Amino acid sequence: MVDNCLAAVDAANKGRLNDDQLAEIVAEMQARRDRAATNLDALDRHLFNEAEQLAADAMRAAKLHKRSTMINVIREAELLQLAARADGATDDPSLGLEAAMVGINTPFEGSRASVDAKAMGIIRMDLGNLLSELRQAGVAAKFRSKMYEREIAQELWDLSLPEPTGRATDSKDAKTIAAIVHKYRRRAIERENRAGAAIRYRSGYVTRQTHDIGRMRRQGFEAWRDEIGPRMDWDTMEIPRDERAKFLRSAYRAMVTGVRLNIGETDETGMVFAFKGPGNLAKKESASRVLLFRSADDWYEYNQKFGRADLNEGILADIQNSARATALMDTFGTNPRAMFDRVRDKLQAQHGDETGKVDRLKHGRLDRQFAEIDGTVNISALPSAAAWGRGIRAWQSMSKLGGALLSALGTDQFLVAAERRAQGRGIALALADSVRAPIKGIMALTGEERRAAAEMLGAGIDGAMGDAVSRFSAQDDAPGRMSKLLGLFFKYNGLGPWSDAQKRGVGLMMANDLARYSGQGWDGLPATTREMLSTYGITADRWELVRGATFADEDGRRYLVPDLVPEGADRAGRRARDDAVAALAAYYSDRTNRAIAEPNARTRAIQRRGLQPGTAQGEAIRFFMQFKTFPISVILNTLGGITYGRGAKSLYAAFIRGEADMQALALFIAGSTTAGFLSMQLKEIAKGREPREITEKNIGEIITASALQGGALGIYGDFLFGEANRFGSSPIETLAGPFAGAGSDAITILQQLRATTFRGEQPDVAADTIRFVQSNTPFLNVFYAKAAMDYLIIYQLQEMANPGYLRRMEKRMRRQNDQEFFLPPSRAIPRGGGDRVFEGVR
Repeated sequence: MVDNCLAAVDAANKGRLNDDQLAEIVAEMQARRDRAATNLDALDRHLFNEAEQLAADAMRAAKLHKRSTMINVIREAELLQLAARADGATDDPSLGLEAAMVGINTPFEGSRASVDAKAMGIIRMDLGNLLSELRQAGVAAKFRSKMYEREIAQELWDLSLPEPTGRATDSKDAKTIAAIVHKYRRRAIERENRAGAAIRYRSGYVTRQTHDIGRMRRQGFEAWRDEIGPRMDWDTMEIPRDERAKFLRSAYRAMVTGVRLNIGETDETGMVFAFKGPGNLAKKESASRVLLFRSADDWYEYNQKFGRADLNEGILADIQNSARATALMDTFGTNPRAMFDRVRDKLQAQHGDETGKVDRLKHGRLDRQFAEIDGTVNISALPSAAAWGRGIRAWQSMSKLGGALLSALGTDQFLVAAERRAQGRGIALALADSVRAPIKGIMALTGEERRAAAEMLGAGIDGAMGDAVSRFSAQDDAPGRMSKLLGLFFKYNGLGPWSDAQKRGVGLMMANDLARYSGQGWDGLPATTREMLSTYGITADRWELVRGATFADEDGRRYLVPDLVPEGADRAGRRARDDAVAALAAYYSDRTNRAIAEPNARTRAIQRRGLQPGTAQGEAIRFFMQFKTFPISVILNTLGGITYGRGAKSLYAAFIRGEADMQALALFIAGSTTAGFLSMQLKEIAKGREPREITEKNIGEIITASALQGGALGIYGDFLFGEANRFGSSPIETLAGPFAGAGSDAITILQQLRATTFRGEQPDVAADTIRFVQSNTPFLNVFYAKAAMDYLIIYQLQEMANPGYLRRMEKRMRRQNDQEFFLPPSRAIPRGGGDRVFEGVR
């Protein structure tokens, strides 16, 4: 029988496999024989057929290895060329690697064509088109609803079969949703394969499986095993009965501890990314084996009990993961980390006599940036600790950012103006665009074609993706239900809709600009536009590919849309199309992000320092950096673009020799300071207080606070404005982050309690406790409801808890801030409180 297997292998091989590969195939066949049934005749036929398949797989693996080698040679050459361009433009080759990973501000070809920008561009383009098709088909609400999850899962499972039945359910809407999702998932896989992967779309698949680690821990291994064990497709997984318990124990331990053994070449979906030889193709026994379910119902039932994400979230995550993998391989080849190390080593050897350049190539910032783009910074060292940390930060966001929209109003307009100025608009036109952007973004929702254009651009879909919070905190996913609460909070505090409107407006302006130039060849483009496009890798050849992809709205206004670029006629044409579309999508995504100072991977690398969640250092840095994302983004992107966007090599060259855009800098400083002052006054009005008057005594303080507020350092502007903390926290405590500030406040209250109990002192402990609870309770600080909440509930409770508290608070505010309430609380609420709210009004 083994001889028959060898004959099959030899016949298929014809000298194309080496001895090691042949030996591995034979060993695999013997292992399968030992695990199989005792019917020798049937076994002989079965193994003979599998031997042919294994040999074919081995030859395919050899071809893929050759293909991967060619891809990696090309990627290496491209990275070395990028480093050479960076060295010429900045005297620093390390900035070439930085440009490839996260982008830099100095303009040269490819300086912003980063993995991060391309990934976000593809994600927004794909998800925008997906959501647009679902909306136009009238099934968007059902896609988001849990009521239809089972039917959609069954239809997706059916579509993944080699021969779909079309009879999985009787639901027309579920079929429509599944067909649209299937289309975009297949497109993502094909694009990923062209970038260097070798994914086999497996039969019987719904979406990427997630696992609720907290629930698994609480219910324990036995409950999890009893739930998942009967639902596994053990035959397809090729795990013998006597090894299944060991496999499940290993899988459970890996998931709940976050410590995984080498997962080889497969991800959680069971999709194979590359092949090293027939052993991997034959799914050798290992701890990396994926969990395959018997049916869509088995997948659904398990997901209800131990899954972490709803079906729609899993589908969106699937497409996002594919986009990130595509962008990473498109820049760093099929083994990204190895390529990164290899290119860095070559650059160090090339610049061995230049100590400064070598030191910068060795700098840890490059490793931190790579950890951001390959996702290793997101791997939890201790999942339970990481989950608690994410939950607390989400809670603080919902407790502290009720007035975030008031910070964004005005400030965002000068960020938009700075961005439009960078895109070649004059000062007056840039300011006009900043006013038009949110109006245009809101109006886009009133026209079917305009809305479709914005969705195809991926502009303003972040609300649907739940990313509004990323403007203010170090980005790491909040756990399941908390993530939904965050999305709801930023919808109702206004920041989510406002940010989406700004992005839609700016995105449509940019697409309209390029559409107006679509009749021009590369040399006919304005110099500023040509230079900016080249930083995203859009050169003459790619411009010719994309410039005809225009789309007109109801008013006849045209937009250049990436997804409308025609498909290539052959493999080379499809690959060229992928590159051009990804570059254009990256341009739109990255520039709209800069227009509202949304963070990118470069920002997050500075914040998270490459430290993993769940570790003491990783959690500490995440708490410290909470709410600092926005200011860092303004400094790196807006001010960095103004400083280095015209090619300045240093701060000296930028400001002393005048190579920075000094007009844009003056506009931003003056405009953002004015906007910061207006933002602070709006916050005062929202609290029921009169606006602060500017006097000779406080003018310096107010200007400084306004500049900080307008530069996105809102909490520090509030501190200088006299509103930092009722409990007297120091600037250092405020700087440490909201959680540290809340902890300091809690300690202050405990000290007050001690003073009351043991020394007979009478501090405002009860009233301060009420204020502490209010300031740390989600949704209570939403700006348009805060004053009503204060007068109807909070002030009542504080006065009841400590009679005379409100008068003392008013005197303190008058003394410290020279400020009054529109309606003093002590006039609205009688001393000692009561159930007649306005009894004391005279």
